Amino acid sequence: MPSLLLLTTFLLLLVVKQVPGAPVTSYDVSMETSFMQTGYGGEGPVSCALCMESMKTTLGYCKDNGGRSVYNIDDVVALCGHIGEEEMRMEDLKSGCNQTVANARSRARVINKKVQCKIIYDAMAHMYSPFDPCNQIRNVVNEPFQVCNSPKVDCNRSLDALYMPSSWGAGPPDLRWPAGRPPHTCPKYVSLAMQACSGMKSQNFYHRSNLEGYCESNPLWVNEPYIVAGCKVVVAKMRSVDSRMDLCSSLHAGPITDTALYCNMSLGIPATGVVQNAEYDKHFERVRQYYINWGLPIPPEYLEGDDTEPAVAAAPETSTNETLGNVTNAAEMVQISDVVDQ
Repeated sequence: MPSLLLLTTFLLLLVVKQVPGAPVTSYDVSMETSFMQTGYGGEGPVSCALCMESMKTTLGYCKDNGGRSVYNIDDVVALCGHIGEEEMRMEDLKSGCNQTVANARSRARVINKKVQCKIIYDAMAHMYSPFDPCNQIRNVVNEPFQVCNSPKVDCNRSLDALYMPSSWGAGPPDLRWPAGRPPHTCPKYVSLAMQACSGMKSQNFYHRSNLEGYCESNPLWVNEPYIVAGCKVVVAKMRSVDSRMDLCSSLHAGPITDTALYCNMSLGIPATGVVQNAEYDKHFERVRQYYINWGLPIPPEYLEGDDTEPAVAAAPETSTNETLGNVTNAAEMVQISDVVDQ
């Protein structure tokens, strides 16, 4: 009798060992070397462009596999990891990389993209649990930021250039960054005009100027049309305040001590907020729509004004080795074992 009890216990232990508490699958996962076994996924930084494009490859996979993806996540991740990769490898070859370097860069990108793709898939699985992400993927393709701006996905546009080919550009028109800084505030423009006139008078006391062309010729504003437009509005108002003499002579004879009061009372321009002009009003509508599309709040400087001056800095030269290192480490991921297939 004790021997029978011992045999029964042994058989029960075997059964428990075979069923570790997870649902039984149709294949033996212990016999498969999988990207899933690396432990990546969860949440972290992801290229926004890669995230948006991954919605399309996932939709294609769902169509080709009967609307099921949860048992073949490796395949979904592999499709995503190779988005645009052949084009990027050819770009490396055209830029002067030899075959070995181009292949090494490609492998580094694919591995890092797979890490990001797993994060994206995990976010979808979490959002649509207990259903397969395929059930919702058609809707997600049309509104990718349901996933790409979800709590588990740190959508980072600075990674786009590392993981997407140049043909992708800035993405769909309604998601492209509307370049151009907001205008300064009125007091800032008045102060800058006073400094410009003071500089002229210090060189030649008898010099006369209404600051014609001053706004357009400022070297810091060459590529900032909305700062220039705000400047032209303020300078034009300043000229009209005292028409008895030129602007610089007027400012020299009666320096402005309170620029905020001068803007409010003399120029009729609010001392706070951006200097309004027709060009910027159109630009702001594009900025507003951009942030709505990305699901982000509009930065306050677009309404309050930005009184910092654009910086002029030379672009640093980057060697091939540095670029390869940046590609490998961009997502701040550790290396993955060579058992991972491309």
